[in-house]
Amino acid sequence: MDDQQPTGDGKRPGGEMNSPRTGETTRSQLLPIGTNWSELARRPYFLPGAIVVVAVLLLAIFTGNSTATIKVMYRGVLPVEVPIYSVLLGAIISIGMAFAIYRLIGKKTAWWVMPAAAVFIGVLLMTPVIGIVQSLTGMDTGEIAKGDSLPIRFIKMFFAAGLPEELFKAIPVAIGVWLALQLKNPASPFGAFAVREPLDAILLGAAAGIGFAFVETVFQYVPSAIIGGDANAARILPKYLARILTDGPAVAAAAIQGMMPGRETALQLLIPRLLGGICGHAAWAGIFGYYIGLAFYKPANRAKTILIGLAIAASCHAAWNSIGGTFGMFGMLLVALFSFALLMAVIGKARELSPNRGALVSSQIVDSLSRIYPGGVKAGTVAATPAAAAFTSAAASNAATAPRQASAASLTWDDESNLLLLEIGTARIPATPGARVYERQAPGTESANSDNIVAEINANPSDPNVLGIKNLSKQSWQVTMATGEQRELATGRSIRLVRGTRIRIGDLVADIK
Repeated sequence: MDDQQPTGDGKRPGGEMNSPRTGETTRSQLLPIGTNWSELARRPYFLPGAIVVVAVLLLAIFTGNSTATIKVMYRGVLPVEVPIYSVLLGAIISIGMAFAIYRLIGKKTAWWVMPAAAVFIGVLLMTPVIGIVQSLTGMDTGEIAKGDSLPIRFIKMFFAAGLPEELFKAIPVAIGVWLALQLKNPASPFGAFAVREPLDAILLGAAAGIGFAFVETVFQYVPSAIIGGDANAARILPKYLARILTDGPAVAAAAIQGMMPGRETALQLLIPRLLGGICGHAAWAGIFGYYIGLAFYKPANRAKTILIGLAIAASCHAAWNSIGGTFGMFGMLLVALFSFALLMAVIGKARELSPNRGALVSSQIVDSLSRIYPGGVKAGTVAATPAAAAFTSAAASNAATAPRQASAASLTWDDESNLLLLEIGTARIPATPGARVYERQAPGTESANSDNIVAEINANPSDPNVLGIKNLSKQSWQVTMATGEQRELATGRSIRLVRGTRIRIGDLVADIK
């Protein structure tokens, strides 16, 4: 048995160590707090992480504090004290959902656009505008009755909730379209709100849905749960009015709070109701936003496109509102899952249509799926998603012969990985032997072998650690080396993968990172 102790200076899976283990410790290693803060702040999840820390601290401060409340007028008549804890928790859930949708959309937009759209629709919801929009649907179907069948429930909810609320939430998207048509200068302060493609409309619509769900839940459903519903409100109201005459509004309001037994119930209601409402309202508004953006991005049959989108969003909304009475929570869960899946579908299509798709942030969910399913897409078929084609069966079969590239995926924050990535459009393809680029991922190209494959990562036969990319398309590629040197890569030829190289493949530019 070898008694020699390892020095730690050799190669390791994550790459070479930046400093040898036997060397002296540096000041930055001893005091990492003195790191480059500007660089740290640019990390993708630094700001969300900081928000979570502050949010948890605030929740801890307001936990169990019965005096920290805000007054909400239930039905415009009865004052209800809503705990700040509930309002804060609702805001945290809403911010988390907004960030998730923003990351899925992947378009770099000013951080304040989604909050501004959400606040705008939330404030507007407290005005008579929603009533005006409801009157425009032209039908008063009445309340759902206990004996109504599912089709009757659906029709009632389609006109009473689906149509008016989806039209209402589309107001920020309509304003964004108007701004895009009016603004001549893209650098205008209002340019961030302009809808110039379907992705912009989805973002504004989803933000409006989140704002709508937050206000509806925190200022309508939570107060209703606290007060014990309309039946208890009817019992409390006469006592409240009588107490106002004798002791004044302030004393009367304080006196009736003890008659409201539902604070714990309201807190239990808050999380599922808000998550369900956000998934529903954000999804439906985002879906309708996609169709509005699509109508102005592709103006042929514009009215038909908008009406189809409104019908889909309002139908999903009506199904959510009506199906619970027949199939209970299971039915509502199915509607919510379908709605969110449909939102993911329109986001994927909008990313595909985007004129700025080369600058979109890669989808974290799609990237994860590419790692879970390394078999990729068989030759001769079109990839279902760009990243789904990133790994192929060839890559899986070569994984054992390319340990350096496979193991390099284990990254640490202070070392530079040997793993190269090929970024093209919205796809991030790990540079492993056998990974391929398909026609769908590189618009403007055509496969030379009619198998949809336009590029493939290969290894140098003499040195498996040296990787290259082979042109399998009918077109020549323009290559800009990291040194600035320009080259042309003909069909059937390969060029070594070097970080910093840029390759024009069809209509897009692929970056080696």
